This record gives sequence, C-alpha cells and structure tokens, in this order.
Amino acid sequence: MFVIGFCWFSVWSLLAGFSVWSNQILFDCCRALQGIGPALLLPNAIAILGKTYRPGLRKEMIFSLFGATAPGGFIVGGVFSSILAQLAWWPWGYWVMGITCAILALSPQPKFDDKLHLWQRLDLIGAIVGISGLMLIKFSWNQAALVGWKNPYTYVLFIVGFIFIGAFALIERKATCPLLPRSVFRLFTGELAWVLGCIAAGWSSLGIIIYYFYQFMEVIKGDSPLLATAKQSAAAASGAVTALVTGFLLGRLPPSVIMFCAMAFFTAGLPIFATARAFVVSLITSWGMDMSFPSGTLILSNSMPRHHQGLAASPVATTVNYSISLGLGFAGTVETHVNDVGNNVLRGYRGALYMGIRLASLGLVLSICFMFMSWGKYRHNQKSYR
Repeated sequence: MFVIGFCWFSVWSLLAGFSVWSNQILFDCCRALQGIGPALLLPNAIAILGKTYRPGLRKEMIFSLFGATAPGGFIVGGVFSSILAQLAWWPWGYWVMGITCAILALSPQPKFDDKLHLWQRLDLIGAIVGISGLMLIKFSWNQAALVGWKNPYTYVLFIVGFIFIGAFALIERKATCPLLPRSVFRLFTGELAWVLGCIAAGWSSLGIIIYYFYQFMEVIKGDSPLLATAKQSAAAASGAVTALVTGFLLGRLPPSVIMFCAMAFFTAGLPIFATARAFVVSLITSWGMDMSFPSGTLILSNSMPRHHQGLAASPVATTVNYSISLGLGFAGTVETHVNDVGNNVLRGYRGALYMGIRLASLGLVLSICFMFMSWGKYRHNQKSYR
C-alpha cells in the first residue's frame, strides 16, 4: 500500500500538470484524486515505524521526527513550487512532484502471507460507503460557504452524508476485515475520543491560519508566492526543535499534558497573527503541529497489537485531513457573511480567523478536561511501575 500510494500520487500529480491544456474542472478532479496518494502513504508509514520500534524512547523520538516532516516538507514544497511558478511555468511544480513520487515508488513489491483475497482485505464496500459519507458532509459544508444553506441540495447532501456514515457503521460490524477492528471502537470511550476531539479542533484552526495567511499576504499585502513562503520558513526550523523536545517529553509526561501544550500553541498562534510579525506565527503554530500528532499516534500505536499498527495512524490522519477541510468550510461560511458581499475582503478574512480562534479554544478546553481526567491514571501507573 505504501508503494501504491506513491504510484497514485505520481499519476495524478502528472495529470494535474497536464490539465493546463484542458479546463478548471479537470484540474480540480486531479487535485482531489491526488490527495488519495498521501492518504495511503501516511498510515502505512506509521505502520512500518510502529512495527519496527518497540515502545520506548527510541520509538517516541522517531514518531516525533516523523511529525517534524510536516512543516519541513510544507516549506520545501512551497519554495520549489513558488520558484517554478514565478520563474518557469506553474505546471512544472506538479510534474516535478509526479516524477519524484515515481522514483520513490521503485521498491520491491510486498508479499502477503494470508489466504484472504485482496478485495476482502481492503473492505472495499465499507471504504466506499464511509468515504462517500465523509465527502458528502464535507462538500455540503464547503459548498454552503459559496451558495448558502438556502439551496436544497446543500442540506439534503448533508443529511445523506450522515445516513451513509450510519450505513458504514453497520457494514463494519459484519465485515471480514473491517477498516477499523472492533477492538478499536472500545478505545473511543476512553483516550481516543479525547485525542481525536483535540486534534480535530486544533488542526481545523491550523488549516484556517495557513490558508488565510497566504490570502492575507498575497491579496492584501501584494506579496509574491515566494515571499509569502519565506515568511513561513521559520516553521521548518521550529518544527525540528519541537520534534526533539516532544520526543524527550513523551516518555516523561502523560500524552494529555503534551496535547494541552499543543492546543495552547494553536490557540496562541491566531491572536499573534493580528499583533506580531508573520514569522512569529510560523514559530508558534509548528509547535502545535509537532506536539499533537506524535502524541496522538503514540497513544494509539502503544494500545494496538503489532499487526494493527497501520490503524494507529488511520483515525488520527483522517481526523487531521478532514478537520482541516471542514474547518475551512466553517471559516468560509463566516467570511462570506461578514465581508459585505465581497466589498470588504479584510473584514471577511478577520471573521474567518475569529472562527479559527474559537475552534482552537475548543481544542484547548477539551485538552484541559482530558488532562485532568487522565492525570490520576498516569500517577497510579507511575506508582505501580515503581
């Protein structure tokens, strides 16, 4: 699946570049399908790391360093795509990405040691129903930001999406190889529910601040894409430092405390955007990214057997990507309602950022509750260990 992810990412990246000779619809479809590639890569990469390292300091440090690739890769990709767009031609950014992924896909094919057919192992029916439900809910929220909720198809699709989610839950109860084993659902009543709630709120606010950061710099201030990326470049160095600090703290503090710190950084980044220089925002928000993701994945990884390590990242990765998209839908709805029908762009951006502050604050409140509820259990385990 890891190799398939690179192959898929490569094909649709190349097609996204070639869509320059077609139309906007083809480009949008290619970009949507392109996202399936990293969605395949992330959980399988976590599975490889989870199977390779046993619980301990080394595993905590590796997971933290893996999380640091997010801000670092974001900056590197932004720099090269900006250079190619400004000095050459923007499709080259997608073509270079496609060629790079094709090179990375050149690895030995894995062998399966079970007797299940591929379609049974993948649970295609459950995947199609579950993904359809999530897509319909997300589409209705993001489309409502453009056309409003008065159009019937927006709220009809919203309701149908939840029906699909209910059908997905029923299918997974009878599937031979469910996407999420039944043992995972028992975790939803404990730490996993708190972890996913915090990550959903925090990362939705992160998606808002990143998107509107570039909108503000390029639309309001008139910066070039390369200059706007340069103002975010501090995130790479800050993310590397955060990874080392988080890897050191994960074995010495309960994950709930680290999650609280992450939500605090997410919450602090948005008000700072209104009062400080741009690079300060990138310094702060990268701490939220690289503290929340490793702690969340480690909680799940250490709670699951070796053959289910890929599932340790799946709920977290799905929550991260879905909350970013859904948070932008919330922010876009606020923006369109306060920007005076497009006549006051800055006011719309500010309204969207206020929405981000509310989401980050929600994550902070959830993390505080999670921290107090898990602290007693952590102290009890520490005494038992001694």
